[in-house]
Amino acid sequence: MGSKYDGIGLGFQSPQPASLRLNYIQLPLPLRAYLPLPGPVSPHLFGGPFVDFLTGMEFCVGDQLIPKADEWYRDSDFGFVIGMGTKIGLRVVDIALDARLLYGMENIFDQQFEYDEQNRAINFSAGVLF
Repeated sequence: MGSKYDGIGLGFQSPQPASLRLNYIQLPLPLRAYLPLPGPVSPHLFGGPFVDFLTGMEFCVGDQLIPKADEWYRDSDFGFVIGMGTKIGLRVVDIALDARLLYGMENIFDQQFEYDEQNRAINFSAGVLF
C-alpha cells in the first residue's frame, strides 16, 4: 500500500513532495460464489473481511528518508475485500485472472495524530495453475 503527496512541510522550509510505502502481510477471508457456465471458463465473485499486519514502511519527504516514522502508524489494519475472477481451463494448464477492491476500515495512524487515513487498493492478478 502507499501514497504520494504533492507537498508536506514537516519542518522543511517549503513543502516537498512525499511518498509513503506500507508493507503488510494480509490474511483475506473471502467467501466465493462460482457462476456455473458450460465450457472451460469458470467465473466467480468473492467478498469478505481481511486483516493486515504491518511488516515495514518507508516515508520519504523530497529525497530524505524520515527516521522512526514507523512509530506514527498502527501495527495492523482490517477491512473488506470484494472482487471477481475467472479460471480458464486449457488442455495442460489453467489460467487464473482476478480483480479486487480492498477497503480498510481503520485509521492507519496511531492515536497521537489527528489525521484520519484508511488503506484503499485495487489489485489485479494473473497466474498459471498446473
